[in-house]
Amino acid sequence: MGAWELVGEGCPSGPYFPGEGEGDFPRICRSIINGDEVPKVIRGTAVAGGDIPVNRGPTAAGVVEVGRGCWRGCSFCSPTKRTLRHRPLDRILDDVTVNLKAGQMDVILHSEDVFTYGSPAGAKPDGEKVKKTIQRG
Repeated sequence: MGAWELVGEGCPSGPYFPGEGEGDFPRICRSIINGDEVPKVIRGTAVAGGDIPVNRGPTAAGVVEVGRGCWRGCSFCSPTKRTLRHRPLDRILDDVTVNLKAGQMDVILHSEDVFTYGSPAGAKPDGEKVKKTIQRG
């Protein structure tokens, strides 16, 4: 069960942190450690694609994140409510390297829609950027 499923469910414990953690989660953790009161539901804010950190260790099944969000806006899907942004190719390759050095035999490029890599929201996919990413990844 994801944190977003618990929001509004009346669960007595918390806090719940739906959304992205890179920007807000460290500050919230410091507040909790200091004994400060924090809201029951904390919605993490989006970070720029270049601010999505490189993994410090290998990921399950060699998953490498190439981007977040989606431009389609489907009402039933939470990723479509997130701003579309992509990681720079050098950060993607850094994650690939982390996985390969740890013994992963394969990597899986992941995003809500890998084929929109490098394209602005709502635009036709840029086939050359996608091809370059897959060939290098």
